[in-house]
Amino acid sequence: MKLEDFEALKKIATKEITFEKDIESAMQASAKIPNLYMRYLDVYTKEFGALNTLQAKLDKRYGELFEKYKTESDVAWKNESEIRSQINRDNEYYNLRIEYAQQEHIVKHLEEILGNINRMGFSINAFISLKKLLMGVSW
Repeated sequence: MKLEDFEALKKIATKEITFEKDIESAMQASAKIPNLYMRYLDVYTKEFGALNTLQAKLDKRYGELFEKYKTESDVAWKNESEIRSQINRDNEYYNLRIEYAQQEHIVKHLEEILGNINRMGFSINAFISLKKLLMGVSW
């Protein structure tokens, strides 16, 4: 997911997980929760898969570079931290790390959205119960 798409998704999610403070709106929002959850779960699953793919690419590139600096380099690096410092200077590895960090941010935010959707049902039920109590309606 591109960052622009993610920003748009955050705005949409914010609108979808809020409801007007009246019983009818709350009940309508409550009815939408299962579909809303499934929709964001699909997005999360896709983005989590992309995160895992990036992790695999990072691991592969790290291994290639480690092998290169350990066996093929003209310089005899003394320890792993010296090799790691050379690996971190590699542009491809650096770009993959940036991409991974951005993807990780997207996945964590989607986890928060899913959590908010889960809690939304409890919030709506509590709101409806309070409104009924204040109106003197019994179950």
